[in-house]
Amino acid sequence: METIFYLFTFFAIIYELSKLHEPKKFQLKLEKMKKDKADGKSTSANENTFVFLVIGYVFWTFTGLLSSQWLIFLSTLLIGLLLTGYGKKTPIFLRRLDSLITVLLFLFMLINKFHLHIDLYQQLLLLF
Repeated sequence: METIFYLFTFFAIIYELSKLHEPKKFQLKLEKMKKDKADGKSTSANENTFVFLVIGYVFWTFTGLLSSQWLIFLSTLLIGLLLTGYGKKTPIFLRRLDSLITVLLFLFMLINKFHLHIDLYQQLLLLF
């Protein structure tokens, strides 16, 4: 079951790489969906799928806080909130930086989980 959980990391990496490649497209899609919702228009099947995948990604990230790699998930959430915020218009380079850092953290998480086995919490405690 644990392996299946970490298999979802690949989907998260693909999502973040697509955001890294075209952050403006994601920004426009979110703005269009907000505008359609405010106008009372119905959403298309593609938009519903996009929303479902984003909700799944957020749920997976919060579930990751209960795993052994919780520091990486917490870092991902904090970096996302600090760099892009919620509902704010942020510059594209900050969105790209957020996606790049997230991809690197997720890749490190996979390598650490299956090969390195570094206890990040103990390493953090040794710093203080």
